[in-house]
Amino acid sequence: MLSADEILDVVERDVRLSFGGTFPPVGDGFRLLAVDGIDFAFAVRDIPEADVSFVSWEYQCEHLGAMRCTEGTDAAGDPRLFIEQEPEPVEEAHDVGTMLPPTGRPVTIVGTTVVLSRDAAEVADPVLLRFIDWSRVFSQLGYAWDYGRVIA
Repeated sequence: MLSADEILDVVERDVRLSFGGTFPPVGDGFRLLAVDGIDFAFAVRDIPEADVSFVSWEYQCEHLGAMRCTEGTDAAGDPRLFIEQEPEPVEEAHDVGTMLPPTGRPVTIVGTTVVLSRDAAEVADPVLLRFIDWSRVFSQLGYAWDYGRVIA
């Protein structure tokens, strides 16, 4: 099982690596979430067969890279919006989604990462499930969010 400090390091590294190209940090950028002085950032719960941690965070950044938003379905067949950061140019004639150029605007991304860390003998790296309020992000960029679709 990972220690609390190791879990926090894994989450911060994941956020910085995942967003740093399109959304480079402003100042330190990453911080654990607290509301009115109450730290809601970290909770650990034991679940049989797995250790589960929840880490809530904010990432202060600037939108300096392009994004492509494409509608599709997930493995269960449910509709989803897929966001590709720093997309490769596509020359095909089919629909390649909505391209969002860099806006240069400051953005605060708020999220919670669920960390599933099992015995190190079974799993080398923890599984990270990141949940983000994308409607808030796109609103800060000046875009409308309509039922999971970005309207540029």
